[in-house]
Amino acid sequence: MLKIKKLFFFIIILLTVNYGLVFSKTNQLDYEIILTVNSPYLTINNVVKEIDPGRNTSPVLIKEWGRVVLPIRVIIESLGGEIYWYQDVRKVSITFDGNNINLWINNSVANVNGLNKFIDETNPNVKPIIINDRTMLPIRFVAENLGCSVDWIQNEKKVVINYSKKFIVDYKNVISLSLKEEEKGEIKLKLRNPLNEEIKLNLALYSINKPINWFSEFCIKDICFFEKGEVSLKSNEEQEVEIYIYIKGKGVGEFIFCVSYEDHKECINIKITGG
Repeated sequence: MLKIKKLFFFIIILLTVNYGLVFSKTNQLDYEIILTVNSPYLTINNVVKEIDPGRNTSPVLIKEWGRVVLPIRVIIESLGGEIYWYQDVRKVSITFDGNNINLWINNSVANVNGLNKFIDETNPNVKPIIINDRTMLPIRFVAENLGCSVDWIQNEKKVVINYSKKFIVDYKNVISLSLKEEEKGEIKLKLRNPLNEEIKLNLALYSINKPINWFSEFCIKDICFFEKGEVSLKSNEEQEVEIYIYIKGKGVGEFIFCVSYEDHKECINIKITGG
């Protein structure tokens, strides 16, 4: 009987520890958030969470607007952002990944990174509202202005939000340069570690096609690499990478610069016209 009790106690501890690990993990790069109209729960990377703990609040579809509103705190904080409520001016302030959004109750204009924007340019009635003493925000406007993609599944009344944290600051898929003969092309990129622990990034620069007498390299803190290199970054640390393309004569070239961490990869296509 004593052994059974010990085993049961061990299982309870194990389940508690694993539960805590699932819900406290912040070192994720890719997020998928799914919520359903009239359901008080959502999933974040398949983990179920209550939208408004203890209050049974659900997303509401405002039919006159064609927009879904909900309390957004659980989404912002799960992504690693911060959200504040200012009662005196009835304002919500959201800060996440270098972006700041301010919204006011019953005001169809928000402020995004210092610029005023209509929450919905096609419908001036769309605005933050209060339902049952809970602040309800238009989810598409907030999510898209924080860098997320938003999809609406009509037949299931579901909102699907996807977000990927980036190591390359101001990430672009393609960079194009036009260079003179014998000119050196220079591209400066900034890397940032968005995770809460020190990590090592693998870097690579290679050509898809180029004239035979063109070559490239990338440098970090005066240490240069011709093809592959690595850099360690502490949490929230930034580091500049300089990419150099050396051309001789006329031609067209294409290079790929990639940053990898575990199974996450970001690549930039660099297109060069020379001469």
